[in-house]
Amino acid sequence: MHDALHPVNPVVTLQRLPMPVLTDVIQIIPPDRDEDPEDIFAAAPGLIFTDDFQNLHGDKGYTIVYKSKWGPIELKTADPQAEGERQLFSHYLWNASISLAERISYDGDGGNNTWSVKGERVLELGAGVGLDGIVASLAGAEMVGLLLDPSELGTKEYWDDAYARELENQEQDADDEGTVWFSESGAEEAILKQLENLEDEGLLDRQTTRFLDLGTGNGHLLFCLREDEDEDTHWPGEAVGVDYSEPSIQLARRIASQKDLGDTARFELWDLLAESPGTWSIPGGFEVVLDKGTFDAISLMPQESSQGLQAHPCEVYRKKVEPLINAEKGFLIITSCNWTKDEVLEWLAPETGELEYYAEAKYPTFTFGGQTGQSIVTLVLRRKCAQA
Repeated sequence: MHDALHPVNPVVTLQRLPMPVLTDVIQIIPPDRDEDPEDIFAAAPGLIFTDDFQNLHGDKGYTIVYKSKWGPIELKTADPQAEGERQLFSHYLWNASISLAERISYDGDGGNNTWSVKGERVLELGAGVGLDGIVASLAGAEMVGLLLDPSELGTKEYWDDAYARELENQEQDADDEGTVWFSESGAEEAILKQLENLEDEGLLDRQTTRFLDLGTGNGHLLFCLREDEDEDTHWPGEAVGVDYSEPSIQLARRIASQKDLGDTARFELWDLLAESPGTWSIPGGFEVVLDKGTFDAISLMPQESSQGLQAHPCEVYRKKVEPLINAEKGFLIITSCNWTKDEVLEWLAPETGELEYYAEAKYPTFTFGGQTGQSIVTLVLRRKCAQA
């Protein structure tokens, strides 16, 4: 019997890079604390009782600091208590993510338990707070894509509740028009600047340009085009705002009436992904289609909300939006805080699609680890047949 056994191969010991323990690379800044970060595990029972080790981090209001070889990276996590019954835990920072970040950081020079991503195209699945994608970018990856996890921000229920609250608030205080998305970044000013540039280049006529605002919310972006008739920001052409949230449309219509703009801006209920355009649509398409955050929300749709679609919601978005843009002189001006310029173009301007890159708005940039970026992107995409 023993003669039939195969000989046992000798054990091969692979070189292993000693990895820093997590307590050395992770710190936390509690809310309302200005001094230097403290050790995230300073008072954790996991330091004493290993069975109670903390695997994930995401306390409300805390800033998690990952001490990378390029410098500290500050991460903000979602409020776990706001997740309701959703149990994906995707908005936490997990120890596995920290461990992977360490292994990527050593660029494959530390043995068999490290990897080099230099020059590679990287896709991070279930990105959560995006630590590994950030580290891959700093480590020299050619391109990093983050496949965003589903979120309540991608559900109709969330937006119905949000705009119902804003409706109630506005009823009590007429000056309270609700949230203006990306106002802290000056997005609407950047969009107006792009419109002015297109006019200066002879591609748009201020008096006749027609606008469609996708996911209009409270209608604030369209109101910016209507107010200050004597200013350069005034665009008097036809304007339509659409949204799939009925409270949103009610809020926008109420504010338009209060501003005496009800005759110059229409607000219509429409589900972009699920319905055909209504009677508000224009044969041949609008000269300018606007999107300030709607593509972001669609990219966060949970799986159960996107069932029945024939493709990924972002791909459906592109195919539904393209024919809404005028084929002779039409543009999509889109603003995103979830996607980089390259990622937006990959989704919305593929070679087989009808849109192409035309221009980008300028925002303040920051530099970290030799990489320069910005927290928000506004792109002007032109329909390919709309050549000057």
